[in-house]
Amino acid sequence: MLARRLTSARGATAALCVLVGWSACSRHPATVGDGHFAEQKAPKDAGGTDREWDLAVRARVAGDALMNAGKLGDARKAFEEALALTTRLVDAEPHSFERWWELAGSYSKLGDVLVRQGRLDDARIVYRDVLSIFRRVAGADPGNAEKQRDLSVCYERIGDVLMAEGKLGEAHASFVEATAIRQHLAETDPGNADKQRDLSVGHNRIGDVLMREGRLEDARRAYEDAMRIAQRRLNTEPGNPGKQRDLSVCYERLGDALMAGSKLSEAHASFTQASAIRRRLAEADPGNTSTQRDLAVSYNKLGDVLVKEGDLAAARKAYEEDLAIAKRLADAGDPNNVINQRDLAISYERLGSVLERAGDLTAARKAYESALVVANKLPVADADKQRDLFVANAKLGGVLLSDGNPQWAHRVFDAALQSALYLADADPSNADKARDLVVAYSRVGQAALAAGNPAAARQAYEDGLRNVSRLPGPDSVAMQQWFQVELARR
Repeated sequence: MLARRLTSARGATAALCVLVGWSACSRHPATVGDGHFAEQKAPKDAGGTDREWDLAVRARVAGDALMNAGKLGDARKAFEEALALTTRLVDAEPHSFERWWELAGSYSKLGDVLVRQGRLDDARIVYRDVLSIFRRVAGADPGNAEKQRDLSVCYERIGDVLMAEGKLGEAHASFVEATAIRQHLAETDPGNADKQRDLSVGHNRIGDVLMREGRLEDARRAYEDAMRIAQRRLNTEPGNPGKQRDLSVCYERLGDALMAGSKLSEAHASFTQASAIRRRLAEADPGNTSTQRDLAVSYNKLGDVLVKEGDLAAARKAYEEDLAIAKRLADAGDPNNVINQRDLAISYERLGSVLERAGDLTAARKAYESALVVANKLPVADADKQRDLFVANAKLGGVLLSDGNPQWAHRVFDAALQSALYLADADPSNADKARDLVVAYSRVGQAALAAGNPAAARQAYEDGLRNVSRLPGPDSVAMQQWFQVELARR
């Protein structure tokens, strides 16, 4: 499997051990967020290798297009082809740091598609192995700001994966490493707007993991640090749309922290600031799909805080504004654009949630069904699709159960269970996915009981009990007791 593919670069790995003086070598690896690795540049031709580099670049470009279209298996094959080509280049020029940098870029692409497939364990291995290359190559040229920045992006990618796996302490440490590099780069070149932006992004990432750790005040301070940098950058060029957008992102992140801390009026104000900026940007450039999508996200955030404030009518209106934009983008754009289609599915799901809370179960059911129609069109092997299917089926099942349709609810909850199994098996160490799986078993059992099928309920509860060991300590004990009580009643 992955280990066998990685050994294809064994000769190159041995050469790196000699090149950089490693006493021991690992195996060998990005771009889901704000940072990007620097554009790779091939060195001068050394015996006709430029052709292979050109083929590797083409394979990467093809892989990016396939991944954007949701064809993850094909994208992975393209990135593996690029990896094979860059491995040969390293074998031909084992003392060239540039060739090693190119190899790291190919591994990074492989890591990206593994993340999309939900194979976080494998992605983490790949990103950590490329980090070994980045550390050594950047260390050999410490004055090269571009390579130092790429090193910071690698730390950031590792942090993203660790956070998705629920390994928050390790994720925090990785984001701190990334931000320390960016702090140094920003201090050595204070007039460089890009380096200042990178630092702002770093503070946002630290804020994100602090949020997950429940350290809301620390998260708030991190987001405020990011906002101060974004505001300074905007002050130098008030009409710059990119800098305006960056500030809106900071307002949005700060709003998330405030809402999590139940500071709802402050969160509402922060989301309103973000929305106002994005509305101006969208009106100034109505054909820009990115600005339109940003505005849709802002409506979604406003809907979330309005729900918490208890204003369900206003929340519904905000979600309907979000849905209207999502529909336009999905209808007008490439039907294979996974991001647009996922946005549409999520928009239906959010609207369904507020309708359900308002007691309009018929309208909620229709919204959840619409979310499922969209999600089912997404590529099967995409972990995001399975997550969307899990959420929509779980929520639809809840509405059906409340509305007196237990047989239908049982089938829908079973569909949610299949998605939960896919996600948990693809990422077995992820506590959140394990929790979703155990909850799915409980819901299948409840629906089976309501449908008059105690044997199916017992089977679901037994399966759930067998999977309780996947959960962290306190959750494991609580769910184990719940399943044992339910089984004792049967």
